[in-house]
Amino acid sequence: MNKAKKLARFTMLMILIFSMISPFILTQNVSAVNILPPQKLRAPVLGYSDTSITLIWDKPEVYSNVTGYNIYKSGQLVGSTTNLSYAVNNLSPNTSYSFTVRSKDTANNESADSNTVVFSTSPTPKVYDIRDFGAVGNGSSLNTASIQKAIDSCSAGGKVLVPSGTYKSGAIFLKSNITLQIDGVLLGSDDPSDYPFTSMRFPYYKTKNYMGLINAYTDNYGSITNVKICGSGTVNGGTLKSSSDTLTVLGTAEQSGKDENARGDMINIKGVTNLNLSGLKLINPAMHTIFISYCKNITVDGIQASTYDIHNADGIDLAVSDNTNIFNCVFDTGDDCINLNAGCGAEGEKEGIPDSNIRLFNCLTKRGHGGVVFGSFTAAWIKNALVEDCVFDGTDIGLRFKTCRDNGGGAEYVTARDIKMSNIVKNAILFDSNYTGAYSEASVAGQFRHITINNITCEGSKDYGIYICGLSDMCHSDINMSNITLKNTKGASIQYFKDSTLDTVTFINSGSDPWKISNSTNINCINCSPSPSGFVTPITSPTQTPTQKPSITKTPTSTPTVTPTVTATATPTNKPTYIPTNTSISTPTKAISPTPKPTSSATASSFKVTGYVKPDFVKTGGSQGRILANFKVELDGTDKFALTDEKGYFQLDDITRGDYRLKISKGGFLCRVIGDISVEGNLQISSSSSPIDMWAGDMPIRGSTDDVINMADVIEIATAFNSVSGDGKYNSALDVNGDNSINMSDLMIIALNFNKTSSNYPEFKVM
Repeated sequence: MNKAKKLARFTMLMILIFSMISPFILTQNVSAVNILPPQKLRAPVLGYSDTSITLIWDKPEVYSNVTGYNIYKSGQLVGSTTNLSYAVNNLSPNTSYSFTVRSKDTANNESADSNTVVFSTSPTPKVYDIRDFGAVGNGSSLNTASIQKAIDSCSAGGKVLVPSGTYKSGAIFLKSNITLQIDGVLLGSDDPSDYPFTSMRFPYYKTKNYMGLINAYTDNYGSITNVKICGSGTVNGGTLKSSSDTLTVLGTAEQSGKDENARGDMINIKGVTNLNLSGLKLINPAMHTIFISYCKNITVDGIQASTYDIHNADGIDLAVSDNTNIFNCVFDTGDDCINLNAGCGAEGEKEGIPDSNIRLFNCLTKRGHGGVVFGSFTAAWIKNALVEDCVFDGTDIGLRFKTCRDNGGGAEYVTARDIKMSNIVKNAILFDSNYTGAYSEASVAGQFRHITINNITCEGSKDYGIYICGLSDMCHSDINMSNITLKNTKGASIQYFKDSTLDTVTFINSGSDPWKISNSTNINCINCSPSPSGFVTPITSPTQTPTQKPSITKTPTSTPTVTPTVTATATPTNKPTYIPTNTSISTPTKAISPTPKPTSSATASSFKVTGYVKPDFVKTGGSQGRILANFKVELDGTDKFALTDEKGYFQLDDITRGDYRLKISKGGFLCRVIGDISVEGNLQISSSSSPIDMWAGDMPIRGSTDDVINMADVIEIATAFNSVSGDGKYNSALDVNGDNSINMSDLMIIALNFNKTSSNYPEFKVM
């Protein structure tokens, strides 16, 4: 192509870009420049009805002067809140509305507008009242068949209504594209025969358990979609004879007939894409209150779980699922309040499905074993999580990270911030590697790393304010705490901990020397009070060296495209600083220490191939880790592959001697093939300072790429321009720079690489 044609095509591209952004440039409202606006205004999954729309947003990048938020509908103020969500009610069915949100300070000065979003309420649904199908709300008649008939009869977009009254039932099963609205009481039968013994929490479990009272359950993950369970009523799992009972009547019967773990979860959700659970009060489960697994795109809003003193009665378990918002909930539970779960042991490690992209905010936890709990099932990693603006009052442990050698994996890229704790029964902040084991031992011991904890206060804990206990051969690392104030605790107990920073950690009424530190190294302590001593002590020789770098081999490379009935029309005005969908993550201050370049062994029969990959554009803020992760690196013609981690690092194991072609691919990037790699020993292909470059811009057109950056890619991005993650138009495969929005940054990256093909790459030379 000659220079004139290239110039013409580039000019056309710039005209297209300007035409898309000019309306926003001309209409941008700028007010108090010292107050930053909220980021990424959006609706959570299925967060709307025919008369209401729920909005959520992220804090500004700097929010120390923000005391609240004003919500605007079509330019008119409709409400204010100190939370990070707001429900706009009294709307008309099947109508579009425009919304913005502004930050405000103590003097009610406002920021500029957030991004503008346009959402539509749903049409007025057809209502299937269970009384019309024979249900009787007297609290004693069994209504299972009547309620199930109403569900089976409900058309797509319809609503099954449980009205005022008490409706006794056994297990009911939901289907796609319906709402179950409970405004009365749905009461569980106490008879185990009313619940099929067919549920399986994890496919590698050795035994089954009973189905729950409410089930949206499939082993064909994603085959059930768009399920909403809501209302102003109560879900009651069954009879609790007295407040001193540790099991319900149903739980006792299920345990007696089978075993303890056979008890059913009251709300049992498995394999669902697009779930909304909101507004209900939940009491008396036979085991866990809510168990969600193998799901994508989840909203839990305004749930109240009161299950204290019932054995194993977790408030909510979120397992091996992706893209979740949990907010405005209250938990007073018989076990963990909010539990995050990534599978256990060798089986969970092999399955390789992380619990990922999780945001928890504006929640209250009371009694319970932990406020927000990471583990102990950690095999496939709990990753990319944000916990903020929560209160833990009377909880056993506030932030609880628990794993063990057998369970493997761990938690990484977690931020917990702006949390108030009081009356903590045991430890305020805990990282423990000595919890109970799994079915079979994972290949690598469990670990917690790349975690940021800031702006935490605790008014009293009977045990330690900070408790960290790793393993001699698997220390917890890169855990950075700042602005932590702990009053009336036993201080800190720390061992097997490394490469971390404690900044302005203050103990009050914890003695003159509250720090107990051993077997820890490279801990940077800044402005701590009282000042600790003895941080740099040698780590004892490990008794078992990890055999491989922990890795996720089956992490999805993109968030699935969701198509709800709501749409967004504007791009966030501020560049997001977040790694996961709906999640704010700080870039770790310490780099991952990659496996050193190994030396060749003449006697070994298989080897490792390692290296680094990076895109050719600048990475900034919290998006860096998301951009560098999930490049698929594979040996062409074999089944050997690995995904890069958040530093761009990859490791291929068990590679036999020979010559290979290395193939690198990722959605939104040109596929690159590097030939003539000779494996005669352990081989490091590239380093972090000299990585393998990947060019961005090759969009998937109807599911396939054409290996060139051209107008087809520009047009594909234009179809989703101004969309943000979760709004229906957003497609993560088009989000080149990983900032959870399709905007000017993505188009500019394409413009800089326009007309490039994979063959344009300069030859890459192996180190």
